[in-house]
Amino acid sequence: MNLNELKEKSANIRHEIVKNINEFKKLEKSRNEINVLVKDSKQKREECVAEVKKILKELSDLNVEKKASNFKDIKSLISLINKKEWFFQINALPIKKEEQILKEIKELKKELNEAQKENQVVIKIRSLVKSLELKRKDHNEFHQAVIENAEKSNEFSNSMNAVQKKIKELKKEGRIVSKELDDAIVDYKKNKNFKVKNFKENKEKIEKIIQEKENQAWDKLKDKKKLTTEDLLAFQNN
Repeated sequence: MNLNELKEKSANIRHEIVKNINEFKKLEKSRNEINVLVKDSKQKREECVAEVKKILKELSDLNVEKKASNFKDIKSLISLINKKEWFFQINALPIKKEEQILKEIKELKKELNEAQKENQVVIKIRSLVKSLELKRKDHNEFHQAVIENAEKSNEFSNSMNAVQKKIKELKKEGRIVSKELDDAIVDYKKNKNFKVKNFKENKEKIEKIIQEKENQAWDKLKDKKKLTTEDLLAFQNN
């Protein structure tokens, strides 16, 4: 491979290195953007886990409270109270009977109040169960987002590794070509210097021969000898 070919190859390798470095940076940017999504999804997933644990704890406490209570039907209690109050209002009763009914109504209202409290526990349990389902759904969605984006991030990482490997190979090849180019430049300079030196030496030899022939021609003129064509040419070359 000659000097020009080596120069062209070296330039092409540098171009490929720059091209792959830009590709690496592009992939790295995309991976970093995906990693932000992964981090965000993980954080939201952990928040869901904390909320689920909190709800489960509240449900556990409410279920204990529910089991400890004597749950009674609110509608039945209200109906019974209404009947007794209606009976009390429309009938002329003895005092003792009235006192007994009023006492029964009072006890029933007390039971109703307790039942309503227990009913609130049930309502809250139902509400928490619904919240639990929603939080678990959110958790699953964030968990799936983590998995999908982590896979994308991994794909970008693999692509980056492939490009990085290619850059290393190009740099290695570039060093070899650079060494060959340096050697070729040294050889070129040596060859050029040799040609210059050889040309100079040849020129000096030719000039010396010409000068000798000219001197010989002058000597012939001094001795009045006949000059040859070669002698005449010696004067012309001066």
